Amino acid sequence: MNFRFVPLRIHAAADYLVDASFFGVPILSDFPSSARLVAWSVAAIHFAMTILTDYPGGVLRLIPLRYHLLAELVLGPVLFAMPWLLGFSGHRTATILFTVWGAISFLTYFVTDRTERRPAILSGN
Repeated sequence: MNFRFVPLRIHAAADYLVDASFFGVPILSDFPSSARLVAWSVAAIHFAMTILTDYPGGVLRLIPLRYHLLAELVLGPVLFAMPWLLGFSGHRTATILFTVWGAISFLTYFVTDRTERRPAILSGN
């Protein structure tokens, strides 16, 4: 049974949503300074990784997809634990942002289809 059902294009779109939410939600929800700083750092680092990954969302395509996925596998549990590690678990919105994206980040390693299906006109078929 193949559990890799999320197409790379969907994964790439979700990556840009991660970046936007880690940048914008702290502004809209008045995050504590520690949560805001970490969220903006995650947004910047993840955005750089997104545009540098060799997949449909990448611009420069310098980072192999396997390293991108491995980074998300490792980052997921760290994001999930961050509200308790840095003491902002009392801020509901910050906790939700970090735990939800942490869980999704971890799971994407297992559910992302690692093959890119190109339109027939581009693949020569």
